Amino acid sequence: MTIGSNWKLQLESEVAMILGETDLGASPDAEQHQVMQLAGAFRADLNGPLGGVGFTALFASGDNNLGDDKQTGFKADSNFDMGMLLFPYVIAAQTARAPVTAANPDLVGVPAQDRERIPTRGSVTNTWAFFPKAWVRPLDGLELYAGALMALSNVDNADPFNTRLAGGDPRNAVNEDPGSYYGTEFDLGLRYSALLWGTTLQLGVEGAVLLPGSALGLTDMIMGGRAMAVYQF
Repeated sequence: MTIGSNWKLQLESEVAMILGETDLGASPDAEQHQVMQLAGAFRADLNGPLGGVGFTALFASGDNNLGDDKQTGFKADSNFDMGMLLFPYVIAAQTARAPVTAANPDLVGVPAQDRERIPTRGSVTNTWAFFPKAWVRPLDGLELYAGALMALSNVDNADPFNTRLAGGDPRNAVNEDPGSYYGTEFDLGLRYSALLWGTTLQLGVEGAVLLPGSALGLTDMIMGGRAMAVYQF
């Protein structure tokens, strides 16, 4: 949609639902699981000649009880961009140990199968997330962009090992009572693109700061950054 002579508004939305049955993750208590997963996304971008603003909102259902007969945790495609640290690295790292700890012989006699489904591997899941952002293009080919990601958990961010150790009361990866607030992440990046004799050069740097919330059980600020270079010919 064109607004005036120089501005373009783009709106996108998507809803996905997964229903069915599966024997993935079978355990002595539940050989079959009912699959009930839901997600929805909305994106709006307003783009002009020298910059623009955008907003992305996402809901993805979660699963805080991996031992029952239901699978309710929706995992979005890992390429769905919702920040730089929280989902791709922090939550991915916290859930990565679950396939091993969930099979601890001191807690379970026969562990559930297919425990490799537990790690998020960077996918967005179990959240209400909101990501406003803005960008400016001060020079031809140069773009400066920034965004602030705010995320809440849909259900308790429960670690299977610590939760079982606590007798079923939800506990997160650091063995604390999980709140609903994942945290707020601030992203900043600079990108440059140029045409060179029929080829394309792209250079960029990005940085992020995460202020973790009670759902993660972390207190220290988390920072990260990366640089990239792409040459296409």
